[in-house]
Amino acid sequence: MLNLLRLISIILIAMMGIAGVNIIPASATHEKDHRFTIHGHVYDDQGAASSKTLVVVKDNTGKALGKAKTGSNGSYKIPLHLHNEDLGKELIIVANNVEKKLTLSFDVSDAKTERMAKINFGTSQDTGKDSSLPTILGVISFVVLGIGAYFVYSGRKKKQQQQKKTEKKLKTKKGKTKKKKR
Repeated sequence: MLNLLRLISIILIAMMGIAGVNIIPASATHEKDHRFTIHGHVYDDQGAASSKTLVVVKDNTGKALGKAKTGSNGSYKIPLHLHNEDLGKELIIVANNVEKKLTLSFDVSDAKTERMAKINFGTSQDTGKDSSLPTILGVISFVVLGIGAYFVYSGRKKKQQQQKKTEKKLKTKKGKTKKKKR
């Protein structure tokens, strides 16, 4: 049974590693109140994810503020260094020669919440679905099942130990009662 527990642990670690592949960490080194992240997906004309597509964020003068290439699932993430004074400014996000405008909006008094905006290009074939959600739910389910299996295993082991103790006590009592009286 110990081997089964080890196998479950290895599978859990592998699943968490697989789930970690889809996670894109933010690369900004400045504080949250100076960071604004623009993220989203780029899809081609057929609705498929557009990989290795350049996405550029510009200010209203045309100066590039940040850029990134999309991943294999069409996703991108661009951390920008902005300040409270930038509230209300207009940015232009460009992908596949398509421009989208974004007016910066955030709570200047909130220095803890990540400031971000989601900008998608094109239309996905699976609209409204987040491709990482099934992976995350699968990992969570697997972890819960693993924890449940551990508790079932440890509960059975504890029950077996209690049964052995009870049997030992009964044998001891039977041995005492069978002694000859003098």
